[in-house]
Amino acid sequence: MLRVINACLGILVFVTAVWLYQLKYDVRAAVKRTHVLRTEITEIRQDLTLLEAEGTHLRSLARLEALAAKHLPLRPTEAEQVVPHGLLSSTLAMRVEEVPEEPAADPIGSLLGQTQ
Repeated sequence: MLRVINACLGILVFVTAVWLYQLKYDVRAAVKRTHVLRTEITEIRQDLTLLEAEGTHLRSLARLEALAAKHLPLRPTEAEQVVPHGLLSSTLAMRVEEVPEEPAADPIGSLLGQTQ
């Protein structure tokens, strides 16, 4: 009877050792995967920071104004173009009568057509 118990305990110790050995390598693989994921997260955060800085630069007002002045043939607003809100409907009615038959060329549209 004692031999049977010792044999069962020996088998139990062997099975436990195999299980712990497998668990050890599973844990090592999980730690390695965690390290890889943390590295990827750090790289993505750095890329995001770079893209945010780039976007801020691209949206800067001074840069956009310089590009608009360089590429768009725009003129400053004239005094006749500013109309009080109360006179807007009557001013628009007068301008509708003044619209020519053929619409004028769209300079911004033509520039956009050239870039595509």
